[in-house]
Amino acid sequence: MLYPTYRENPLLIFVPVVIFVASAIVLMRWVWLSKRRETQMLREGEAHYPLEIKQWKRALARWKQLYYCYRDDGVFLPNHAVFVPIAQMKQYLYAKSGEKRKREPLKLKKDSRKNHS
Repeated sequence: MLYPTYRENPLLIFVPVVIFVASAIVLMRWVWLSKRRETQMLREGEAHYPLEIKQWKRALARWKQLYYCYRDDGVFLPNHAVFVPIAQMKQYLYAKSGEKRKREPLKLKKDSRKNHS
């Protein structure tokens, strides 16, 4: 006989049981660690959430005050000497009060209504 059977050695019945229990323990530990890691990442993300909401509300309030200039493809605030190209609008909306924004050369469209004679 090549392989021992359960009749010859009754303790062999425990081999599949031990393998099953060990696999279940490893699987349960993996699930537990995954849930723990996910909860920790969620908590860290929620810690920044109130700050992001505050910044978004301030940007939305600023956005509601802007006017769009179709001719020059940018936005401006009435009674302010600031013109912001559309490409820089997000940076302008989320800039802190008094913060200097990076200046890029403006490419303004030529006014076709002017008389060039």
